[in-house]
Amino acid sequence: MELTPDDAIPQLEPYAAAFLYTHVDTEGTMRGFPADVAARLRRLTKKQLIVAGGIRSQQEVDALDALARTLWWAWRYIRNCWRCE
Repeated sequence: MELTPDDAIPQLEPYAAAFLYTHVDTEGTMRGFPADVAARLRRLTKKQLIVAGGIRSQQEVDALDALARTLWWAWRYIRNCWRCE
């Protein structure tokens, strides 16, 4: 049985305080996080949504951050990393 985040999030919504989604296809690559995936997942829940996997620039962090006030990042340190260059 294949269970996707699109299936799981609505079912788990009543029982979860937050959701963590790691895009394993880009995790550790710094090739970018697919913003369309973050937007789709954001529409599925009103709970805190933490995304990770491939984030590569401050601009990308800012774009993902603009999706919603409750969108948090597993890679919080990236804000400081890009400002230090």
